[in-house]
Amino acid sequence: MKFAIGQTERDTWVQHMTTAVGSMHLPDEDSAMLIAYFEHTATFLINRP
Repeated sequence: MKFAIGQTERDTWVQHMTTAVGSMHLPDEDSAMLIAYFEHTATFLINRP
């Protein structure tokens, strides 16, 4: 893979995306759905221990 993505990178990205979603003032259900998607996708992209 071109970019090494470990747990730290994954967690940092999810934190930034969670902050971004929070700044949008979406309904709770929509925010939860986006954050769950980002968490799942970020975990899938981990390519190193």
